[in-house]
Amino acid sequence: MENKITVRKKDSIYLSMLLGKDIKEGAVLATLSSEKLVESIDYIKIKEAYSKAHDIRKFEIDLYWKRANYFWVFMTALSGLIGFSFNSDNDYIKLLSPALCIMGFIFGLAFLAANQGSKFWQENWEKNLDMLEFYVSGDLYKITAKLKLTKPSVSKINIYIAKTLCLLWVVVFVYSLSFSFFSIESPSHSFIFICIYSFVSIAIPTLFWSKVKSSSISSYKAEFEKRNVS
Repeated sequence: MENKITVRKKDSIYLSMLLGKDIKEGAVLATLSSEKLVESIDYIKIKEAYSKAHDIRKFEIDLYWKRANYFWVFMTALSGLIGFSFNSDNDYIKLLSPALCIMGFIFGLAFLAANQGSKFWQENWEKNLDMLEFYVSGDLYKITAKLKLTKPSVSKINIYIAKTLCLLWVVVFVYSLSFSFFSIESPSHSFIFICIYSFVSIAIPTLFWSKVKSSSISSYKAEFEKRNVS
């Protein structure tokens, strides 16, 4: 009896992009004959792609936590500076607190974007594994145990934390603005001060977010595309 590993219909387009040639449904990738697996060049490439997708996914997860640690260290330092400015006897230092809050809000947006970007690439490689694993190890990655436990997404938790931090920075900014307002004796100077900070607090974060915003891969359906390299 002869066993074969053949291409499924739903995978033909994906494998065509992966292998750089037209792959039809039913194409033979490997044949088991006389207890020996005879592999085609295409099947060897698929196994190599499967291994690399695993390694890159693990690498992306490692980078995810390194980026998170970087932002948490900066946020902690910035929070300390804001606390120092609030308690300072120097009025000029107090006037810097809204600027520090704007900086904190921007880093909050950066933290949010970094988390979304990390989740995008993690899911990207998971989708590739979904497509490849059938031909290498079976559908192991798709099988989950039915346990009476919740399974929250760790990456989504950090995204929600980043959104909460952004909201918190907005609250602290409003407080620091009113706090600094009473440090200025001249009403005209106070008005100018509030107008400048209000404009900056809207313009810079909006510009920043427009440059870094990203989209994510659906958790249920993904379409693949291939870059053209000239």
